[in-house]
Amino acid sequence: MKSIKTLIATAALAISAIVVHAAPTTNIQTFNVVISSGYHGQLVTCTNTTFYGQVFMTNNTGLPWLTPPPGTTTGTFSDISGYPTDYHSYQIVKRKIDSFYWKSCDGVTFPATNSSYELANYITEPYPTNATLMTITLQVVWQ
Repeated sequence: MKSIKTLIATAALAISAIVVHAAPTTNIQTFNVVISSGYHGQLVTCTNTTFYGQVFMTNNTGLPWLTPPPGTTTGTFSDISGYPTDYHSYQIVKRKIDSFYWKSCDGVTFPATNSSYELANYITEPYPTNATLMTITLQVVWQ
């Protein structure tokens, strides 16, 4: 017959071998953005070097720095607005502690560590006529 200490040690070993992966956490935000044909800035992007509008995801205080939930190892930031194929945007994620950044045209995946992140979306296509109001929906998935 096994002793109580042996049973407790066996149970503790079995429990410590269980790896728990947190379910992904998704944050979706929608913005109304006025884009205009006036020059706004330049980026080196996949589709164009000029952007006509920009929007930043914000935290619950309205600031552009998002902190991933505890236990997160990666984040994926994307524009899920659902416009036709002539619409293009460019995503840039900047890490607050050292200003290192990741960028891509079709969503960007980045390592999410002990820092906050600025998530910016730049509208590069289509060329707008005067002031065009667009509804932009952005998503970040923390895993």
